[in-house]
Amino acid sequence: MAANEPGHLLEEPSHNPTGTTSSEESTRIKAPKPNPSASEVTIKKPTWAYIHLQHLGPPSEKGQPLDAVTAQLHLSAGLRAFLGLHGTAIPVDFLKIENQQVWIRVPAEDCQAVVAAAGGWSDSRGHGWRARGWSFWSASVAGRDAGQDLFDGT
Repeated sequence: MAANEPGHLLEEPSHNPTGTTSSEESTRIKAPKPNPSASEVTIKKPTWAYIHLQHLGPPSEKGQPLDAVTAQLHLSAGLRAFLGLHGTAIPVDFLKIENQQVWIRVPAEDCQAVVAAAGGWSDSRGHGWRARGWSFWSASVAGRDAGQDLFDGT
């Protein structure tokens, strides 16, 4: 089998104690040695998605901080209204609540449904949600506003 044919195993030249090499040995290609310090990891299907939501309320409640119970009730209402029984079955982990900002974690396969349900929900008193960002990597959700501050007047 020739060296350029598929399936040919590359061989290292044998050690010649005389120090001379034959023409056959000098034309052989050395097989590349694996680099033990380099490694690759591919995550094909992330388990969780991280969503940053902003709670919207009526002007009469401006300045009141959002509490965990209200955030959970309003998000559950949005999921139930948009997705029915399936929406109530989606596990939601509240990671952080700060003023009107809420960071949650949901299963990755439910991310788009949760964003659509939360963003499309409002109650009769004017409460609602705005999706500020979402990602499969939590670090990028917190610092990203996608230029939304241009439209908020801040």
